[in-house]
Amino acid sequence: MTFCQANFKLMDADLVETARHFGERIAFIHVRDVEGTKEDFTELFHDQGTTDQFALMRVYRELGLDVPVREVPAGILSRFWLFINLTALRPVSRGGVRQSNESE
Repeated sequence: MTFCQANFKLMDADLVETARHFGERIAFIHVRDVEGTKEDFTELFHDQGTTDQFALMRVYRELGLDVPVREVPAGILSRFWLFINLTALRPVSRGGVRQSNESE
């Protein structure tokens, strides 16, 4: 199934619990945030809304999901945000923070 964060948010679902409920049935993650109602909503940048994106990324990692991820809005800034956050989350989700190596 496609796990579209905004669709579930607009249904007033607890996103973390919903992701856990669907678990391994999730085949695609649509990272979005919105404000408003299902009848009248506005797309937001990922860091503008109330969705705890970090908590969701941790749950996806805990579930062992290795599925395609797409973000919206599809602008350069949001792609940069997603890259930075997923890159930063990678060492944390593996149980530690990578130590820098000056030779790199």
